[in-house]
Amino acid sequence: MKEEIFISEFSYDHNKTIIIEGDENSIWVYLLDSSNKENTIECDGFLCSRGTIIETVQGPYGMPLGINQ
Repeated sequence: MKEEIFISEFSYDHNKTIIIEGDENSIWVYLLDSSNKENTIECDGFLCSRGTIIETVQGPYGMPLGINQ
């Protein structure tokens, strides 16, 4: 199943927009500076990867661990 993510939020106090987007494999985040007429990217980066748990194994102290594909 392909689950895409797109979240956008604007802060009027800071005049910035944060965008979080992702696909079935990874999630990225962008911070846009909206103080001028152009929305320039102030910073961006890789947030995390996503996977499908295909097996659960017993970890230390009896905690279940997921093994990603």
